[in-house]
Amino acid sequence: MKATIVLAVLIGLTGSTLISYADKAELERVAFDVPKLVCADCPKKVQAALGRASGVTRVESSYVNRRTLVEYDRRKIDVQAIAGTLKEAGFESALVLAIGQIAGRRPLPELEKAMLAVKGVESVRTNPEKKQILVGFAKAGNVTLADLLKAAEKARFDDLTPVRLLDDPKERPQPRGGCCGF
Repeated sequence: MKATIVLAVLIGLTGSTLISYADKAELERVAFDVPKLVCADCPKKVQAALGRASGVTRVESSYVNRRTLVEYDRRKIDVQAIAGTLKEAGFESALVLAIGQIAGRRPLPELEKAMLAVKGVESVRTNPEKKQILVGFAKAGNVTLADLLKAAEKARFDDLTPVRLLDDPKERPQPRGGCCGF
Protein backbone atom coordinates (compact mmCIF):
# COMPACT_ATOMS: atom_id res chain seq x y z
CA MET A 1 0.00 0.00 0.00
CA LYS A 2 2.80 2.44 0.96
CA ALA A 3 4.72 1.56 -2.22
CA THR A 4 1.66 2.31 -4.38
CA ILE A 5 1.15 5.71 -2.73
CA VAL A 6 4.85 6.62 -3.06
CA LEU A 7 4.84 5.57 -6.73
CA ALA A 8 1.69 7.61 -7.41
CA VAL A 9 3.24 10.67 -5.73
CA LEU A 10 6.47 10.25 -7.76
CA ILE A 11 4.53 9.90 -11.01
CA GLY A 12 2.47 12.98 -10.11
CA LEU A 13 5.60 15.01 -9.31
CA THR A 14 7.37 13.90 -12.47
CA GLY A 15 4.33 14.68 -14.61
CA SER A 16 3.97 18.18 -13.20
CA THR A 17 7.69 18.85 -13.62
CA LEU A 18 7.52 17.84 -17.27
CA ILE A 19 4.44 19.98 -17.85
CA SER A 20 5.99 23.06 -16.26
CA TYR A 21 9.21 22.52 -18.23
CA ALA A 22 7.25 22.23 -21.49
CA ASP A 23 5.39 25.46 -20.65
CA LYS A 24 8.57 27.51 -20.27
CA ALA A 25 8.81 30.36 -22.75
CA GLU A 26 11.37 30.33 -25.55
CA LEU A 27 12.55 33.90 -25.18
CA GLU A 28 14.42 35.95 -27.74
CA ARG A 29 15.55 39.55 -27.46
CA VAL A 30 15.82 41.87 -30.44
CA ALA A 31 16.13 45.58 -31.20
CA PHE A 32 14.01 47.62 -33.57
CA ASP A 33 15.08 50.91 -35.09
CA VAL A 34 12.08 53.25 -34.62
CA PRO A 35 12.84 56.62 -36.28
CA LYS A 36 9.65 58.35 -35.09
CA LEU A 37 10.48 57.95 -31.40
CA VAL A 38 11.05 61.67 -31.05
CA CYS A 39 9.84 62.75 -27.62
CA ALA A 40 9.78 61.53 -24.05
CA ASP A 41 6.16 60.36 -24.44
CA CYS A 42 6.75 58.15 -27.49
CA PRO A 43 8.38 55.27 -25.56
CA LYS A 44 5.33 55.13 -23.29
CA LYS A 45 3.08 54.73 -26.32
CA VAL A 46 5.35 51.99 -27.75
CA GLN A 47 5.54 50.17 -24.42
CA ALA A 48 1.76 50.31 -24.00
CA ALA A 49 1.16 48.90 -27.50
CA LEU A 50 3.74 46.12 -27.23
CA GLY A 51 2.70 45.38 -23.65
CA ARG A 52 -0.72 44.33 -24.97
CA ALA A 53 0.78 41.96 -27.57
CA SER A 54 0.55 38.30 -26.60
CA GLY A 55 4.02 36.83 -26.22
CA VAL A 56 5.90 40.07 -25.51
CA THR A 57 7.49 39.78 -22.07
CA ARG A 58 9.62 42.93 -21.83
CA VAL A 59 9.98 46.24 -23.66
CA GLU A 60 12.64 48.93 -23.31
CA SER A 61 12.27 51.96 -25.51
CA SER A 62 14.47 55.06 -25.87
CA TYR A 63 13.60 58.24 -27.72
CA VAL A 64 17.21 59.43 -27.40
CA ASN A 65 18.54 56.77 -29.76
CA ARG A 66 15.19 55.84 -31.33
CA ARG A 67 15.44 52.15 -30.51
CA THR A 68 13.14 49.66 -28.88
CA LEU A 69 14.31 46.39 -27.32
CA VAL A 70 11.76 43.63 -27.20
CA GLU A 71 11.95 40.35 -25.33
CA TYR A 72 9.36 37.89 -26.56
CA ASP A 73 8.32 34.25 -26.59
CA ARG A 74 9.00 33.03 -30.12
CA ARG A 75 6.30 30.36 -29.76
CA LYS A 76 3.64 33.07 -29.38
CA ILE A 77 4.77 35.97 -31.58
CA ASP A 78 7.30 36.62 -34.35
CA VAL A 79 9.40 39.63 -35.34
CA GLN A 80 7.04 40.55 -38.17
CA ALA A 81 4.06 40.67 -35.79
CA ILE A 82 6.04 42.85 -33.39
CA ALA A 83 6.83 45.26 -36.25
CA GLY A 84 3.13 45.20 -37.18
CA THR A 85 2.14 46.12 -33.64
CA LEU A 86 4.58 49.03 -33.73
CA LYS A 87 3.12 50.17 -37.06
CA GLU A 88 -0.45 50.01 -35.71
CA ALA A 89 0.69 52.26 -32.85
CA GLY A 90 1.98 54.75 -35.43
CA PHE A 91 5.65 53.80 -35.49
CA GLU A 92 7.41 52.44 -38.59
CA SER A 93 10.25 50.17 -37.53
CA ALA A 94 13.01 47.91 -38.78
CA LEU A 95 14.61 44.93 -37.06
CA VAL A 96 18.31 45.56 -36.38
CA LEU A 97 20.78 42.74 -37.05
CA ALA A 98 24.55 42.93 -36.54
CA ILE A 99 26.95 41.74 -39.22
CA GLY A 100 30.02 40.11 -37.66
CA GLN A 101 32.78 40.56 -40.24
CA ILE A 102 32.40 42.44 -43.51
CA ALA A 103 35.96 42.43 -44.90
CA GLY A 104 36.70 39.59 -47.31
CA ARG A 105 33.04 38.56 -47.56
CA ARG A 106 30.61 38.34 -50.38
CA PRO A 107 29.24 41.78 -51.17
CA LEU A 108 26.48 43.18 -48.99
CA PRO A 109 24.04 43.22 -51.94
CA GLU A 110 24.10 39.40 -51.75
CA LEU A 111 22.95 39.59 -48.15
CA GLU A 112 20.26 42.13 -49.03
CA LYS A 113 19.05 39.93 -51.87
CA ALA A 114 18.86 36.87 -49.58
CA MET A 115 16.88 38.80 -46.98
CA LEU A 116 14.46 40.21 -49.56
CA ALA A 117 13.80 36.64 -50.74
CA VAL A 118 12.21 35.86 -47.37
CA LYS A 119 8.45 36.08 -47.81
CA GLY A 120 7.18 38.97 -45.71
CA VAL A 121 10.37 41.06 -45.85
CA GLU A 122 9.62 44.38 -47.51
CA SER A 123 12.87 46.32 -47.23
CA VAL A 124 16.51 45.82 -46.34
CA ARG A 125 19.10 48.52 -45.65
CA THR A 126 22.71 47.81 -44.79
CA ASN A 127 24.98 50.12 -42.84
CA PRO A 128 28.58 48.93 -43.35
CA GLU A 129 30.02 51.55 -40.97
CA LYS A 130 27.92 50.25 -38.07
CA LYS A 131 28.04 46.65 -39.37
CA GLN A 132 24.26 46.49 -39.23
CA ILE A 133 21.37 45.55 -41.44
CA LEU A 134 17.84 46.93 -40.97
CA VAL A 135 14.97 44.70 -42.04
CA GLY A 136 11.49 46.10 -42.70
CA PHE A 137 8.41 43.90 -42.96
CA ALA A 138 5.28 43.74 -45.11
CA LYS A 139 1.92 44.04 -43.41
CA ALA A 140 1.06 40.33 -43.57
CA GLY A 141 3.18 37.27 -42.93
CA ASN A 142 4.97 35.35 -40.21
CA VAL A 143 8.68 36.09 -40.54
CA THR A 144 10.73 34.72 -37.66
CA LEU A 145 14.23 35.59 -36.56
CA ALA A 146 15.25 32.05 -37.55
CA ASP A 147 13.99 32.68 -41.12
CA LEU A 148 16.22 35.73 -41.42
CA LEU A 149 19.29 34.03 -39.96
CA LYS A 150 18.79 31.07 -42.30
CA ALA A 151 18.62 33.42 -45.31
CA ALA A 152 21.82 35.13 -44.14
CA GLU A 153 23.59 31.77 -43.86
CA LYS A 154 22.67 30.97 -47.47
CA ALA A 155 24.35 34.24 -48.47
CA ARG A 156 27.43 33.15 -46.48
CA PHE A 157 26.80 35.60 -43.66
CA ASP A 158 26.60 32.99 -40.93
CA ASP A 159 27.60 35.37 -38.14
CA LEU A 160 24.59 37.66 -38.38
CA THR A 161 23.08 38.20 -34.92
CA PRO A 162 20.22 40.23 -33.46
CA VAL A 163 21.23 43.48 -31.77
CA ARG A 164 20.24 43.23 -28.13
CA LEU A 165 21.46 46.58 -26.81
CA LEU A 166 20.48 50.20 -27.22
CA ASP A 167 22.90 52.45 -29.16
CA ASP A 168 25.04 55.08 -27.57
CA PRO A 169 22.68 58.05 -27.15
CA LYS A 170 25.39 60.46 -28.31
CA GLU A 171 25.01 59.06 -31.83
CA ARG A 172 21.66 60.79 -32.40
CA PRO A 173 20.50 64.35 -31.85
CA GLN A 174 18.43 65.10 -28.77
CA PRO A 175 14.74 65.15 -29.76
CA ARG A 176 12.24 67.78 -28.72
CA GLY A 177 9.46 66.76 -26.35
CA GLY A 178 5.69 66.47 -26.47
CA CYS A 179 4.85 65.23 -29.99
CA CYS A 180 2.45 62.37 -29.40
CA GLY A 181 0.45 63.66 -26.44
CA PHE A 182 0.56 60.37 -24.60
